[in-house]
Amino acid sequence: MFESNRLIPDAADLEREATLQLSVDIDTQLNMMSTALKETVERLNQSSQAAGGGDDTDELHQPIAQILKVLNVHHNSLLWIDENATKLTQDMGEIAQKIT
Repeated sequence: MFESNRLIPDAADLEREATLQLSVDIDTQLNMMSTALKETVERLNQSSQAAGGGDDTDELHQPIAQILKVLNVHHNSLLWIDENATKLTQDMGEIAQKIT
């Protein structure tokens, strides 16, 4: 039968641990990307405000406004991915604890 106190991990244990580590690595990378994107958006917002934003043209035709909109959408997407990666990491940790 199965021993509850196994000393030698089987292939499934090793795969779970590798998956958990990959999840943690991805979460770290997403956090770094999110921070970099946030800083870029903030710098663009500051430069746009410093340039005056202007009322002379429609916002949709201003290149900086278009870039900011795209970056804001990407930033929101990265935040969603980061949130779900964190949840996945927590779930994987819980599963690993239940298995061992």
